[in-house]
Amino acid sequence: MAAYYLTYAVKPTAVTEALTVNLFEADSPCLVLAKSTHLQVFKMGEQGLEPIHDYPVYGKVACIRKMTFPQMKGLDSLLVMTDDMRFFVLTFNEHTKKLETHTNGNLLNPSSFPMETGPLVAVDPDCRVIVMAMYPGLVKILRIHGCKFEEEASEARLDADQVLSMAMLHGCAEPTLAVLCQRADQRFVKLMRVTSRNELVEVSSVWKTRLEGAVPDSAHFLHPVPNTSEGCLVFGADAVVYADANGYKAASIPEMMVQAVADVDDSGARFLIGDSLRGGLALLVLEREEDQVQQIVYEPFGETVAPSTLAYLDNSVVFVGSVVGDSQVVKLETDDDNQNKIIVLDTHENIGSVLDMCSLPQASFGETRLVTASGAGKDGSLRVIQRGVNITSSATVQLDDLQRVWVLTKPSGEAEAATEESFLALSFAGGLAFLQFEGEELCGFEVPSAPSDPALLCSNVAENQWLFVTEDEVVLVCAETLARVAEWKAAEGQAIGACACSEKQLVVSSGRQLLIFEIAKGKLTQTKDTTLEHELSCLDILPVNDDGTSVMVAGTWNVEAKVYHLPSMRVASSAPFKAGVIATSCAITRLGDQNVAFFGMGDGSVVRYIFAEGSWHMTNQRHVHAGKQPVSLVSCKFASGPAVVALSNTSLLFYADSGRVTFSTLNEANLTCVAPLSTPAYPDSLVFSTPASLGIGQIGRMNNLHINKVALGFSPVSLTTISANPSYVVVVGHVDQEDGGIASAIRVFDGTTLEMVASHELPAPEAVNCVIQHKFKDDNTEYFIIGTAFVDPTETQPSRGRILISKLENKKEIAIVHECEAAGSVYCLTKMCGKDTDDLVAGINNQVVHFKYDATGQDAAKKLRAVSGNQNFGAVVSLDSCDDIVLVGDMLNAVFVMQKAQDKLQLVAGSQTANWVSSCALVNETVFLVASHAHSLSVCQREFEPGSTMQTLNAKFEIYLGETVTSFVRAALGSAAAVDSSMPLRNTFFVFGTMGGGLACLLPLTPPQTELLTALECRMEEKIGGLGGLDHREFRTARDEQRMAQQVNPRLVDGDLVETFLQLPEEEQKELVAGMSLMGEDGRPYVVTAEVAKAALEAMARLH
Repeated sequence: MAAYYLTYAVKPTAVTEALTVNLFEADSPCLVLAKSTHLQVFKMGEQGLEPIHDYPVYGKVACIRKMTFPQMKGLDSLLVMTDDMRFFVLTFNEHTKKLETHTNGNLLNPSSFPMETGPLVAVDPDCRVIVMAMYPGLVKILRIHGCKFEEEASEARLDADQVLSMAMLHGCAEPTLAVLCQRADQRFVKLMRVTSRNELVEVSSVWKTRLEGAVPDSAHFLHPVPNTSEGCLVFGADAVVYADANGYKAASIPEMMVQAVADVDDSGARFLIGDSLRGGLALLVLEREEDQVQQIVYEPFGETVAPSTLAYLDNSVVFVGSVVGDSQVVKLETDDDNQNKIIVLDTHENIGSVLDMCSLPQASFGETRLVTASGAGKDGSLRVIQRGVNITSSATVQLDDLQRVWVLTKPSGEAEAATEESFLALSFAGGLAFLQFEGEELCGFEVPSAPSDPALLCSNVAENQWLFVTEDEVVLVCAETLARVAEWKAAEGQAIGACACSEKQLVVSSGRQLLIFEIAKGKLTQTKDTTLEHELSCLDILPVNDDGTSVMVAGTWNVEAKVYHLPSMRVASSAPFKAGVIATSCAITRLGDQNVAFFGMGDGSVVRYIFAEGSWHMTNQRHVHAGKQPVSLVSCKFASGPAVVALSNTSLLFYADSGRVTFSTLNEANLTCVAPLSTPAYPDSLVFSTPASLGIGQIGRMNNLHINKVALGFSPVSLTTISANPSYVVVVGHVDQEDGGIASAIRVFDGTTLEMVASHELPAPEAVNCVIQHKFKDDNTEYFIIGTAFVDPTETQPSRGRILISKLENKKEIAIVHECEAAGSVYCLTKMCGKDTDDLVAGINNQVVHFKYDATGQDAAKKLRAVSGNQNFGAVVSLDSCDDIVLVGDMLNAVFVMQKAQDKLQLVAGSQTANWVSSCALVNETVFLVASHAHSLSVCQREFEPGSTMQTLNAKFEIYLGETVTSFVRAALGSAAAVDSSMPLRNTFFVFGTMGGGLACLLPLTPPQTELLTALECRMEEKIGGLGGLDHREFRTARDEQRMAQQVNPRLVDGDLVETFLQLPEEEQKELVAGMSLMGEDGRPYVVTAEVAKAALEAMARLH
């Protein structure tokens, strides 16, 4: 059974909490965002929020709080609480310039079940105590003396069925806690003093007496009010109450769910509140007279994303964090008519909550597009996730037989106000042609002195000159006068085979002869003529100094890579290529802080070398498969940095990222040549050609994943694809009605443009739950099948539902071909597509029902009919199938396997361990993936249990994620062709999405990979300390609903941890693997070097 490698392609993006804190400098606030298992820190710059740190947290962040110790001289500390009841406090050390752990601890109670709402944490404004509610009826109290924490937390009982919210109040002689409680159907606020003995004592005061009966029945949130004596705001669904030691004041507000509140300042008079259900911001103003609040004023500002948290930044700028849509940075303004309005300054991408996923393969590039159903309510959307670098086309013209293209420039106008004119040099089989840019237009242009033959090279060189190289001659042209100022011709019978130039130097090869020229104003001076041992198939040069010293890389016809010092022609290093494969092009450039050489090979691969620091010795050889055609390499410079483009039938872009050389696929098919371009009309662009056209476009961000958004305006719950040409994406979701009901939407989108092509509505109270694609036997129609439920508020579980067999007609209409009544909610569907079956299986409440779609009796119309089923489940929420095997995910029990035998589904295997299943998937007929609501992921295997008629499903290895998995897709985000051929088959790769907006890849490992990466992970755990002193091994250990750790199994490698090896300095890499020896596939031990480890990790990194 294969081991697996787990790594996040997209870290969790949903923002659960946001704080502005003076973490690194006094009076210089930064923004801290909690995103599930990591913390992001931004500084407030002139251009907006600038990311400065992204800290992984070995635990799911439940809450973060600011702590201001009086002794810290304006610096704040940060309290972090994880959902497994661990906490730590971070403080900036001004001497080491690092965040350090001030204190940490574990407050887990093994015998208690945590609160369903998660831990609640309140910090005393004067930093005397921290109160934490984590278990029903119990709080824990941490006492602080100055900056020192007591070693043990104290426990205190709290008489309430449920604690909804807590707040530590300002202006109190003793630490005072307001607690919003619920007992039976009643909600009330308690006021509790924390005594010096860490006991909670309820206060019978005017504050409490006056609040009697004033707490709204829908009260759900408390917020402390600064600069007051025991001031607190109590928020209900349509009311807000302010209370303090002097009394209380209530006011009505529009119906909203307030869970996000931010102080505008420290005056205690103005607060921003957000509607976490529908989105929108409002200002709440407490108008006072003689320290008493006389009126609460509610001022709406406008619509935003539905907020989960708010942070006031400065100058009316607010960060609106969300878990269901893109977080926003907004500015609050008042227009000339005194009307409030919101201006969105920036958005922070969030693909959470991911409720379902499907894949759209792209045959042109060998990549996969993932489409997610994300978000909720008005912020619901589709997210299209694609690996590669996009070229956004700005202009295209039909042009046949173009072989090469270059961009030439020259200054225009007076020196003080000079601009730059740009031209295109186009090489065809019949010769050279030129075009000039005039704004956005391209016009014909003549260069009479240029060669008439096809060019091997055109380039800008020193002294405002253009250089042209053909097979027969070298021509130097003055760019200003267009006159030929120098030339050199090859000897009769000789032809230039390869050439390259810099601003002041030209190198050409002809046969075994190599010539070096110096370029000056109006001069082309030959400085070297030497005979080589072998002919060169390609060459490129990189200037080292201004004195003409350069380095040349070359591919030879005896299948070898060589590096030369110029002008001495001394060989610096050499390396053989794979036997029989010639390098057709090469490039040498500096990417990041490394000098890198690339060789484009005739078999469609690229060989890359990195030069050792301080030398020109080729090291760290890597092979990347680009395509099936010979590779042409082009060095480019973009605003985002230098890059090398490898052109084959699939094109790759090599660039530096986080200190290492990586690559992405260019999402433009059949490129034949490219050249960087930057003009006023086309800044930071690229000229590119295909066999039939010439285009101009802009290069997208140089990263592996691009995420595009398609706004839906409703809550998507499920989606699928129709693979007809063109492909379509079918989305089903819920549409909120004004009367509080939920209608259902069915939408069909074009799979290429993602424009909506068809729509259908199902009226309330019918709610859609799921949709799958299916094609029945003897029917070429591709159907999408929808499962629904009729929602009745009086029922604990729906008693009615439907299965709708639908299709897309005329590419614009949704037709319901057949409907079948179901005795409950159709939560999930799957199809059985074995050799002799095309049946449908549905999860209906606690049943698994097996359907056939056929014609029976005298009626020729096909209908769904139930042929078998099983009612012994709790709640069937997830199904997957392979041939005649069905995997059943039961949310209230565990996972089960059913198999079709004699035309009926029979239960054949089950797990003996209870598990609150959130999603499941089949790897093959015996191996299964199971995700639980306890945030763990298991890989299970069917095994025969002696003495039992049932097989058992045993978890072979488990890992804790810190997130709930909602959907699995059999796909690879990376290009499998770019990885070593020993990588297991691509159809065993999985991507899963999470509620927190994360996308992770689960990749199978070969035994040698498992041994190497597991050993490396163990060493990384020792080397890389966790933030706040948290332990990585404990974090990744699967746990149950009580947060108790289960058995550790090492066969799931944490890729996020081991890939940090690539960011370590070279000396630390060598130190970390020192003395590591493993057994090779041939049974012999081998020493693991830093190069071996990097090669293995880079191969895995290409897959996500």
